[in-house]
Amino acid sequence: MPAPLDISQGTILVAAPHSDDEIIGCGGLIAKTARTGRVFVVIATDSARLPGMIPLPAGEADNFRKERAGESLAALRVLGVPESNVFFLDMPCGELADAGYELEKLLEGVIAKTAPDRILTPFRRDSHPDHCALNAACRSLRNRGIGPSDILEYFVYYRRRLLRMKDIRRYVRDEFRVQVDMGSDAALKRKALDCFKTQTTLRHPFQTRPVLTAELLDEYAAGPEIFMRCPEDAGMSRIFPSAATWIRIADSVEPALKRVKDCFNMRLKKKCC
Repeated sequence: MPAPLDISQGTILVAAPHSDDEIIGCGGLIAKTARTGRVFVVIATDSARLPGMIPLPAGEADNFRKERAGESLAALRVLGVPESNVFFLDMPCGELADAGYELEKLLEGVIAKTAPDRILTPFRRDSHPDHCALNAACRSLRNRGIGPSDILEYFVYYRRRLLRMKDIRRYVRDEFRVQVDMGSDAALKRKALDCFKTQTTLRHPFQTRPVLTAELLDEYAAGPEIFMRCPEDAGMSRIFPSAATWIRIADSVEPALKRVKDCFNMRLKKKCC
């Protein structure tokens, strides 16, 4: 397993699909890097959807977008990142997969302003389409010679219920896996996560629990944070030598189960409203 020390040096650009992903996946590394180098964060979407990706009524979306952005700014301040280092692209939440060229052009502009040594982007096979689309955009830019060649993938939705070990990060080939232990930064990351009140409290009548429960926050804060750094041409069997087939199955089945859950939530929302 590669040593983690090098990835907290220099300048990093954290590419996050939604407000809170940057802290969940990279909060500890952000704190470490902010003490010795520079951290920039770009949040791709307006984050203006309800749990289960339910669209907000038009009159509420703008206020919710501002609230989510404010939470990210507050959380990043806790970790030592100034507001001037944060960029919001405000693309429609849930629609990054259709953004293509526009997303890449906006990211290219941020890269030109920040000149990062490495980019952190969500895992390429994350269970959320916005996360996968942002990963694809970052890798596409690298393949065209735009930005740094060093891209690390971080994990937000790393749980896979159909896998024996439940955590997809545990199947990543050792040579591609970089681990950052939280140590004293665990409490700092936990404090940053607490800034996301829209996600940690019951805000909507159809909710039975927060999006981010106290148990989840404790798990995210304690770490460790895992990053994947692998060649562009590395396929599933090379990245996950012991479980490629099972991961393909989980990636096919679990999103379908989530769609059923989201549909149920939508019906419940309409009933409550």
